[in-house]
Amino acid sequence: MSQQNEELIDKNLIQLWKSMKKRPKIIVFDLDYTLWPYYVDCHATPPIKKTGQTTTFGAIKVIDSTGLQMNGFKDVNKILHTLRYHCLDESKNEYLAIASRSTTPDLAMETIKALDWTKYFSSFQIYPKPKTNHMKKTEIFCPIQSFNGFHRQIWSSAPTSNG
Repeated sequence: MSQQNEELIDKNLIQLWKSMKKRPKIIVFDLDYTLWPYYVDCHATPPIKKTGQTTTFGAIKVIDSTGLQMNGFKDVNKILHTLRYHCLDESKNEYLAIASRSTTPDLAMETIKALDWTKYFSSFQIYPKPKTNHMKKTEIFCPIQSFNGFHRQIWSSAPTSNG
């Protein structure tokens, strides 16, 4: 395993995951102020692109056309990599998904692609509709009782599974 991949593994998260008696089938993340520290539809100006530089925490620096840095929060790459490749098991229908009410879904996807996050997620529900619409479309993977959701607002960060 390369040193770069080793830096993307959170052993504490793996240990926590293994200790869970009942695990969610789908973990759903919001984007704005959950995975990244901005509202993509308010702060970003296309196009979004990678630079040859790295951030202070080692990720490839991603910027918009004004030079505004568009990276995720510090540990997001590590958490997503660990969940996708060391915790979740697609053969057991366990997945990561995004549900965001962005009014600029194309810009959100452009940013996700620049950050190389498409490899982590199985579902991208990004459009300006109520979150219930997003969940219904994500539910094709498994019943909603098997979801865990993470959102910047406390009311939606509580686990939605029955365990």
